[in-house]
Amino acid sequence: MRKYKREDKKIRNLVGRCSSVRVARILYDVSKDFASYWIRKAKDKKFHPSGHGGLRVFKYTPEQHVQIRFLVWKKVKLNPLST
Repeated sequence: MRKYKREDKKIRNLVGRCSSVRVARILYDVSKDFASYWIRKAKDKKFHPSGHGGLRVFKYTPEQHVQIRFLVWKKVKLNPLST
């Protein structure tokens, strides 16, 4: 049996359909934590409903975001060791 990559979407779906963590670990050779996470995610739609990674909700307008980036960049240019 091959070792599956964690980013493999098919394996996540297959693990999510398993009846138990033990079955998922044996069938797909994944860790206990990986199996329990994806089984829970498949059963509970409110458990981490958004996708992976990245900021989904911006607290600032695009103009404010540009200003913040500029101010941070300016501070780093003035004193590179302050970061």
